[in-house]
Amino acid sequence: MKTSAKLEFGLRAQNRVALALDSAAAGDAFVPCAAHFRYLPSAPRLCSPSAFTLIEIMIVVAIMGLIMAMGIPSLARSMRKEGMRKAVSDMVEACSGARAAAILTGQTADLVIRPQDKTISGGTFSASLPENVGIEILGVNFVEWQDADEARVRFYGNGTSDEFTIVLISDEHKATKISLEVVTGLADVEVIR
Repeated sequence: MKTSAKLEFGLRAQNRVALALDSAAAGDAFVPCAAHFRYLPSAPRLCSPSAFTLIEIMIVVAIMGLIMAMGIPSLARSMRKEGMRKAVSDMVEACSGARAAAILTGQTADLVIRPQDKTISGGTFSASLPENVGIEILGVNFVEWQDADEARVRFYGNGTSDEFTIVLISDEHKATKISLEVVTGLADVEVIR
């Protein structure tokens, strides 16, 4: 009894497949899929697979891993501040801190630079220059201070400052000039070489 039911169902399924193929040939949109061939294991599949195989997914993951392995070191290097980038960033931040302290308190604030120790401090900020960065030129009010123990740049409560120019040079011979706009007391950065 079960065999005759399967045979009858198989014949009905074959008729549906033939009908579907005829309608597909006539231009209708119905195309049979894997669900129509559940009881016909030897019947060909007429629809395309709708999922990725495990091999395809593994290949994509491997390619993504290779790309990330090549890109992450350069990304980490560019995100990490070291050398000249850190020195310039610290110097600009020290100038901004001293300027902000002067404006907020309405009194004179000093940016203190110690060329021999390679330390800077201004407002609440203080830092040391990296080992591979040196001070080539340090001028305050048109007087050179690079050989002195200490140089002070004054920021005033109205937002102005002393004339200030410093040229930082790295061991790779990259030079950057940082100067203050006297009227606004804002730092201007210029890459020299």
